[in-house]
Amino acid sequence: MKTVVEQVKDAEEKAEEKIEQAREEKQEIIEEAREKAEEKIEKARKRSSEKKEKELEDFEQELEEKKQSIIEEAEKEAEELRRDAEENEDSAVEFLTEKFTEEFLEG
Repeated sequence: MKTVVEQVKDAEEKAEEKIEQAREEKQEIIEEAREKAEEKIEKARKRSSEKKEKELEDFEQELEEKKQSIIEEAEKEAEELRRDAEENEDSAVEFLTEKFTEEFLEG
């Protein structure tokens, strides 16, 4: 049979073992929590980055569509101006011919 001192010593050793085991478990829990937090932060950063990239792509697409619309409108206006100029050219030639004839040939 163990003496009281031996029993106290055994109890102290068991208590120390349990304390050390609790410290190790605590450290494992802290490490797991850090890893999970880092994973969540990384996922949030990735989602944020993907969202920004999508917004940028959408903005670039919108700009491209507006640019195409402006180009198409400008081309239409240029074509109208060309047509008007061609129509006016015939009228201008006719007008100048009449004025020339009036001034120099009839006049």
